[in-house]
Amino acid sequence: MTHHVTLIPGDGIGPEVCAAVVRIVEAAGVRIEWERFVVGGPAQDLSGSSLPDEVIESVRRNRVALKGPVETPIGSGFESVNVRLSVVPSGNLGEKAALFEAVHGTAPDIAGKNLANPTALLLSAIMMLRHIGERTAGDRIESALNSVLEKSDKVTRDLGGTASTGEFTVALIAAL
Repeated sequence: MTHHVTLIPGDGIGPEVCAAVVRIVEAAGVRIEWERFVVGGPAQDLSGSSLPDEVIESVRRNRVALKGPVETPIGSGFESVNVRLSVVPSGNLGEKAALFEAVHGTAPDIAGKNLANPTALLLSAIMMLRHIGERTAGDRIESALNSVLEKSDKVTRDLGGTASTGEFTVALIAAL
C-alpha cells in the first residue's frame, strides 16, 4: 500500500533532517508518496503567504503531515532557554488530520553543515507510521534508533558524539 503524506521540510536544518528521515522510512520498506511544500519566509516570498492554500489542501486530502522545524517569531523567545530539545517529537491529532513534527528550532548556525540530529523528527515519523497503520516499520525504526543511540559511536555532537547527519543516517539504516 502506498501512503500519501504532506511533507513540510521547514527552515534551517529542516530540509536535511527531513531528507534523513525520508531515507530511513524508505529503507524500512514503507511506500510513501511525499507531497513536498515550502512554508514560512520562503513561501511568503514566492506566493505572498507563509502558509499557502495548497499546503492546507494537501493536509486535508492526505489527512497526515510530517513537518520539519519552521522559523517563527514565537519560537525566538525560547532560544535562550538552556534545554536540550533535539530529541523531542510531537504528534498533533485532530478529527480530520494529524501533524507530526520535531520540537526544536531551526538551528541556523548548523544548517547545511551536515551536523543536525534528525532524532526528534525521526521519533515523530515513528509516531506517524504507527498512526497510518505501519506499526511494524515504526517498531523496526525505533529498535534501530535505540541500537545506534546505545552504541553511541555514530551519534551527532549534541548527543556527545562526532557523527554527521549523514553518518548517523547510514548507521541507522544499517541497524535496520
